Amino acid sequence: MANRVEVLLSDLFPGDAVVSARVGDLAQYRPGGSAFLVDAEEMRARGGRLRSYLTLLR
Repeated sequence: MANRVEVLLSDLFPGDAVVSARVGDLAQYRPGGSAFLVDAEEMRARGGRLRSYLTLLR
């Protein structure tokens, strides 16, 4: 699922630095996280900030 969202965001917002950063987060997402991976709780927080950002772009 995360891979699909990565592709969709990249296609819809090419060159947008904020969106690109979140795409990078999705690439590092794992449900349990680890030292170098983003866990579900942190991904929810980052996704919420992305949603707010995308709302401003409308």
